[in-house]
Amino acid sequence: MIGPYQVKGIIGSGGMGTVVLAQQDNPRRDVAIKIMNSGVVSRKALRRFEFEAQTLGRLQHPAIAQVYEAGTFDDGDGARPFFAMEYVADARELDDYVASQSLDTAARLTLFRAICAGVEYGHQRGVIHRDLKPGNILVDAEGHPKIIDFGVARSTESDSVSATLATEAGQIIGTLQYMSPEQVDLEPSGLDTRSDIYALGVILYQLMVGRLPYDLVDVSLAKAAEFIRTVQPARPSEINPTFKGDLETICLKALEKDRERRYQSVGDLSEDLRRFLADESIMARPPTRGEQLGRLIRKNKAASIATVVVALSLVAATIISIVFATDAMRQRDAAEIARANAEELAKVQLTQLASFDLAAMGASLGATMQDELQLDAASLADVDFTGAAMELMQEHFYGPTLDQIKESFAGQPLVQARMLQTLADVMRNAGVYRDAVDAQVIALEIYTDELGRAHRSSVFSLVKTGNLLGSLGELEDAWIYLEEAHDLTQRYHGEDKPLCITTKTAIGFHLHNYDIDFEAAKLYWEDALRLSRDAFGDEHPMTMSVIGNMALNYENRNMPEEALSLYLKAYEYQVREYGKDDTNALAVQDVLGPLMIRLGRYEEGEAMLLDCLERNRRVRGAKHNRTLISLTRLASLRLQERRYAEASTYLEEALAGSAETLGDSHPRTIQRFNLIIDLHEQWHEAEPGMGHDATAADYQSRLDVITAERELGERSATP
Repeated sequence: MIGPYQVKGIIGSGGMGTVVLAQQDNPRRDVAIKIMNSGVVSRKALRRFEFEAQTLGRLQHPAIAQVYEAGTFDDGDGARPFFAMEYVADARELDDYVASQSLDTAARLTLFRAICAGVEYGHQRGVIHRDLKPGNILVDAEGHPKIIDFGVARSTESDSVSATLATEAGQIIGTLQYMSPEQVDLEPSGLDTRSDIYALGVILYQLMVGRLPYDLVDVSLAKAAEFIRTVQPARPSEINPTFKGDLETICLKALEKDRERRYQSVGDLSEDLRRFLADESIMARPPTRGEQLGRLIRKNKAASIATVVVALSLVAATIISIVFATDAMRQRDAAEIARANAEELAKVQLTQLASFDLAAMGASLGATMQDELQLDAASLADVDFTGAAMELMQEHFYGPTLDQIKESFAGQPLVQARMLQTLADVMRNAGVYRDAVDAQVIALEIYTDELGRAHRSSVFSLVKTGNLLGSLGELEDAWIYLEEAHDLTQRYHGEDKPLCITTKTAIGFHLHNYDIDFEAAKLYWEDALRLSRDAFGDEHPMTMSVIGNMALNYENRNMPEEALSLYLKAYEYQVREYGKDDTNALAVQDVLGPLMIRLGRYEEGEAMLLDCLERNRRVRGAKHNRTLISLTRLASLRLQERRYAEASTYLEEALAGSAETLGDSHPRTIQRFNLIIDLHEQWHEAEPGMGHDATAADYQSRLDVITAERELGERSATP
């Protein structure tokens, strides 16, 4: 007997005490009794034990095991303290329960939020648990959690701190794996409720990926404490990619080393999880580009449909003008349809095709969405409307326009060819390379059939075809078209300066950007620059374009000062003539930033890179090739600085976008695979035991499969 309780058996034991199952007669119920272990009943331990009983006695919450009574009993060796508490029937520790029930993510988070409610209740009553871990969280047969063992709890009421607990310097209270950085620093005066938030973050991490943030097995106490203070845990998405996004952000915010950057209350943590489960924007960070738009559409379907209809009416203007103009021509007498009229019509329609501004269209889409859904501008500030406009164009404009051009101008092949070429240029500039191929190939075929292969229009189309195939990573095919264009230009158009400059520039670009021959590329670009200066002078778009290429060549031939001078000249011209959002200005800015850093102008170069990424997102969309290049450059910079987590974030986005838009086997995708493998290998060397070696191996395996499939495809395609 322990007082009025009949002991029925032992439930378990720990460093502080033993827990037994007992029966109480009045009221008749099973209870759990915690008894202080013999041999550790020092005055300090006794005070802590008494404090636990007092603390739990005033905490009455469904997620906290209720204390019924505290006292002492004599086991023959003197008084031993005990307290009787609520017995959780058929209980399992949290991790065992989750594993046995095979809970999905939503169910795990719902259970976790119930735990948060109990912890928050304690915090509101001035109690920090300080030893939150799965072993101290029981779950009953109905799936309700019960938090136990506040034996190392600490009151946040300053008057009672020194009277109830006096943790000596050098004594660790709690369980190391779940300790916050400030807790392992052994500064009790610095602990507050945010230490429990960190422990909850560890539990959440474990619930998500099935393992702890750190592997501290066989690690010394000092080394383990250093890990907790300084080493960043592997991102959950590196272990399971499905957790990339808001849930990962929530978990990592709870695990912040700096408690000022952690959630400031358990309620905030729980609220963000509620928002995640409800598919709402979380508080931990602004919503990523595109996420908010997707949520708005899901939650406001009717209004969103109306908005999309308005947007489509904008992008359909060219299709409508083509159809109406063609119908009007068909209704007139055939004799009155003169080539001049057709040419005039084509000029108008070509202007419409070439004038599409995705950024402006995205802004219109955003304004319409804001008006239709009655939203404030701040709530839409970070949405990728440019990317949304591009998707609308792909779905509803490019294909129908191509079909309409083919049908409406079948009897006027050269007009049709010019319109198809313009459409292909629009799609390529938008980064929609694959979709542009059909229009480009047909345009080249028409020019060849109607004018011959050596005609100026055909040669220009050959260059554009080669450039497009190069963008798609089909380098050997691209070279065939570019080489043919250059040969035809040399043989038949030696005096045509624009054509000569265009073909030489394209050849040099191909040789240089795909790492084929830097020296040969320099010779082509030098010829192009000389021709352009002679024909147009220095202050001309064509000249400036070649100057930018020459700067790139100087940089890669280890002539950074010469490169910087040319870059700045090209950049200043583009900004002066067309503004900072001009695509050519952004292309120069993107390479100018890293060069400035290389030359010691770090702050200026970093600012250039960050600004360029933001502008590319807004002007071109989040998945445009130039935006992905900006992400990759920033990732490389952060990797050089050993800021691995930031580098990983940039590079993961670039790799995902590259795989989606360019394909797994594209050279740029392969480049990003190699870079992310290198990143995790370096990260593993800097922070061993965090799983980065496994992540690198996983990416390497994926790359090996892609490489093997590409080689198999190339062998299959060989005649």
